[in-house]
Amino acid sequence: MRSRLLALRAVAAAAICVAAPVAGASAARAQDGVTATVGRTVVAAQARVRVTVEGCEDGRATVSSGAFVRAVTVSGSRGALYGDLTVKSATAAGRYDISVRCDGREHGRAGRLQVAGAGPDRQGRDQGDAAPYAPVHAGGGGTAAS
Repeated sequence: MRSRLLALRAVAAAAICVAAPVAGASAARAQDGVTATVGRTVVAAQARVRVTVEGCEDGRATVSSGAFVRAVTVSGSRGALYGDLTVKSATAAGRYDISVRCDGREHGRAGRLQVAGAGPDRQGRDQGDAAPYAPVHAGGGGTAAS
């Protein structure tokens, strides 16, 4: 009986240790509330991406990242701001933080962008060839000569 009680206490202590950091992270995120999301999960260098910003009160925000060609002002209504940005052609594969400036404040790490491509990533690991290695089966779509 005593061993069950000790096991139950150990499980409860482990649950508290796991839940405490999660609760703290949720509170910090809820306090700031500004997020930036990219339309695609993984993008290539030179890609044009749609960014959605939520949580800004004034209807305008400036979005920037080390992966983007330049910072862009996005706008919208009802709490959702939209804009298109271009990834730099020389961007190495890796993850890049997205920063948002709105409501007179800088919101660093409001989102993340994953860039994939050929060549080494930011840690020096080779990402391989980005080109397909096998032919793609595609139909003529009515344009092929008979």
